[in-house]
Amino acid sequence: MHHPTPSDTPIPAARAPERRAMLAGLGGLAAGAMLAGGRAAQAGPLDPPAGPVTSTGKTLTEVEPRIAVNAANTPGDADNQYRISQPGSYYLTGNITGASGKTCIYIASSRVTLDLNGFALNGVAGAVNGVRANANHGVAIRNGSVLDFATGIDAQETNGSRLDNLCATSNNIGFKIGLTAVVTDCTSVDNASTGFTVFSTSSLTRCSSRGGGSRGFSIGRGCTLTDCNAWTAATGFFIDGESVLEKCSSRENSSHGFNIQESCVLIGCNAYDNGGIGFFATARSRMTNCVSRANAYGFSMVEANALVECTSASNTTDGLFIDGNANTVERSTFHENTRYGINLTSGVGNTIDGNLITYNGDTGLRVNASNNLATRNRARGNGANYTFVSGADYGVVLTNPGAGFTSSAAWANFAY
Repeated sequence: MHHPTPSDTPIPAARAPERRAMLAGLGGLAAGAMLAGGRAAQAGPLDPPAGPVTSTGKTLTEVEPRIAVNAANTPGDADNQYRISQPGSYYLTGNITGASGKTCIYIASSRVTLDLNGFALNGVAGAVNGVRANANHGVAIRNGSVLDFATGIDAQETNGSRLDNLCATSNNIGFKIGLTAVVTDCTSVDNASTGFTVFSTSSLTRCSSRGGGSRGFSIGRGCTLTDCNAWTAATGFFIDGESVLEKCSSRENSSHGFNIQESCVLIGCNAYDNGGIGFFATARSRMTNCVSRANAYGFSMVEANALVECTSASNTTDGLFIDGNANTVERSTFHENTRYGINLTSGVGNTIDGNLITYNGDTGLRVNASNNLATRNRARGNGANYTFVSGADYGVVLTNPGAGFTSSAAWANFAY
């Protein structure tokens, strides 16, 4: 005999709503219990740990660990508006106006970083320095502008300083830089005397000087300059000695583009439209892959210099002027200079070998002093291709040798 199970027993219509309400109630109680259990799990212990309540946020010092330059943090003195006397990282919060007879910011401590933070130091009549660092070492200055001081940035008395992303405008001297400094992406504009004055053994990269007075760059001994530019000073680059310049350009200066005193190396440099000499090398320097165009003279050499694989073109006097001893000119091009391609006026022991000399207005190669050697040069289309003074040493000149020529004169010069 079949006994019906509870599921087999029909629910009277009148009781169906009651059962649905009961099931809904049970579901709500279960959900509430789950939520309560979740809240209980998140709440943590009811008894807090012993000790004072502390913040879990960051302090103002943690948010901005640097020190603002102001009267409270960096009070000045009789000679300085602001004086940094402790190591640390400092920054500007706005532009600062200078004061007559004072330095705006004076750094008296080593291990200081000063961030101008994109702001400007604006000088007034009689203001001394925008920033002056007089510390033993480890000073960095960056990111801002300095205008209308006697000197914009003076770090000459600090060793190993770092200057980056600075612009010095309308000062007397833009930058004074001491020993073993590293200077990058700095600009000098319309400073009355000199854009960059560098003591020695420093490195400058991607720096530019425009306008101003006597020199765009005045560089001491043992420095390295890369990708630097000088424009519209009297002399673009004055290099005292033992320095290396690579990919530097000097343009539209009223006197010389590069004035090189001694023992320097120039690689891939360019002089254009300078009122004097594009490259003037006094002694024991080497110029390789350099170009000099549209200056009064392209190159000038005095004593024991080397000019290798360079180009001198469209200069208004001579492509190369030699007035000294033991210079070497090799594998270079002299083209369309107004007077001479190469003009050797005096001295002994000079060697001129393997050059291309074309379409110069007067003479291609003029050797006007005895005891100098000229070999394997090629000349074409000059007013006169070669002029040799009595006593000069030179390979035979083969003129228009023709097609398929042969010659036993290995050191011959050619005119064609």
